[in-house]
Amino acid sequence: MSKVIAFVDDEQQILRALKRLFFQTDYTCLFFDKGGDLIQYLESNKIDILVTDIRMPEMDGIALMHAVKRMQPKVIRIALSGYTDSRQILAALDSGLARLYIYKPWDNDQLLSKIEGLIRMNDQLADPSLLQEINGLGSLPTIPDLYAKITDLIEKEASAQEVARLVDSDPAIAGKLLRIANTAYYGLHTGSVQQAIVMLGMSNVRQIILTNSVFERAAYMPYAKDLWQHASLVNQGVAYLYSLCYGKSLPNHQGTAGLMHTLGLLFLATVKTDLYLELIEAVEKELQHSQTDNNQSIFDALETEFLPVRHPEIGSFLLNWWELPFDIIEVAYHYREPKPELIVNKELVAMVHLVSHVAFGLLGLTQFQYALDKEFCDANGNLTRHQLAIEDYLASLLTN
Repeated sequence: MSKVIAFVDDEQQILRALKRLFFQTDYTCLFFDKGGDLIQYLESNKIDILVTDIRMPEMDGIALMHAVKRMQPKVIRIALSGYTDSRQILAALDSGLARLYIYKPWDNDQLLSKIEGLIRMNDQLADPSLLQEINGLGSLPTIPDLYAKITDLIEKEASAQEVARLVDSDPAIAGKLLRIANTAYYGLHTGSVQQAIVMLGMSNVRQIILTNSVFERAAYMPYAKDLWQHASLVNQGVAYLYSLCYGKSLPNHQGTAGLMHTLGLLFLATVKTDLYLELIEAVEKELQHSQTDNNQSIFDALETEFLPVRHPEIGSFLLNWWELPFDIIEVAYHYREPKPELIVNKELVAMVHLVSHVAFGLLGLTQFQYALDKEFCDANGNLTRHQLAIEDYLASLLTN
């Protein structure tokens, strides 16, 4: 059954361009020049995807996405708008209201690719068999109350001061935010939670709270501290690599891609501890007996033998369930074995793939190591030319 996509824009030339672009696709496409008309349509019909402009008279795109979320929560919501609306789009991404944004004017091939990739990933993660396997592993982590309250504040466009007051009510989270803000990459050197929130951005604050809740559950598991250190290193390394490649800061909604990419591994350690320990033990034995250098994907090979579902699928499932930005979900799914034909944001996945590989090596976590796909890295930013710089940078973080 073809997916139903609703496009909403008050400019007729934009709708005409979208009609031409999607005319030969297999999607069922609907076009509205008023948000209210779509709301009326949804009273008796269903859609799968909403692509909406932000600035529109009567009902703007933000209000429309809120209304669609209330009426049909499973609809994938995409913001399509101009650069002048960037603050509103970031707020929509920060709160989980939008899963993806596309700026006008768009590149036709990229627009088609992004929507196709988002649908494919959503279908994979909504597969009933995957849900059954993950539910069989154990209870899913609940969303922290603080996360829900901050999401509500972000949707109301609250100030950093208001969010800081809420964060200060949880000393553990406040301390975590300050530690991350004071890392070498951000270099803030502050004891102010409000300053940390301004530096990190609302989206990152929200995602750090989620990350912390999973790491707290796994705090006493073997290698938990090592994996937290690894995630922290990767997060800083990806931001550094992005600045080397593009001469600017990593986009805010992608700012925790490195921090969250191994969440599935931590969840696995908490709900299937015995299997997790058996897997690690089997990997270590295999590494000891291996007589070749081709041993970097032993973990991946054995994981499929020990578990019904691999940790990248678990992590991306959780991130999708929590309605995080699509880019973060895609990284968690593909960071170990990237398949270019299935990836939308190839540059970000390639960066995390490279930096995570380097960080595992520097930390001596060979149990979790994977083979580096140099061809993929070089096809998406010529990244291996920066590998030595990344190794030096991460090593300097370890010595500080």
